[in-house]
Amino acid sequence: MINRKFRISKQLWSSTQLSNLTETSKKETKQWLKLRNKKNAYRKERARQKKHLNKEIAIVNKLFRDGSISEDIHLRYLRMLDMGYEQKIKETRNKFGFPNT
Repeated sequence: MINRKFRISKQLWSSTQLSNLTETSKKETKQWLKLRNKKNAYRKERARQKKHLNKEIAIVNKLFRDGSISEDIHLRYLRMLDMGYEQKIKETRNKFGFPNT
């Protein structure tokens, strides 16, 4: 392989240095794409969970408005749903490899 010299910003670079640089940037690009895809999947999962939680809250509120459940039970259900949602957040973060905060 011929080791050619290239002048980039007043510095001499050999062809092997340039090829190493491009290989490094390709690896970084692949890592960035993987992280972006992981973040997008995490956001979609969280949105799905939030949608499900909102449906459950609407059902509990409807039962309370109809008089099927008392106020104490209504508050207890809402607390349970909130605790379950917090647990789902932790599980989802672990599933996608993000640290819990």
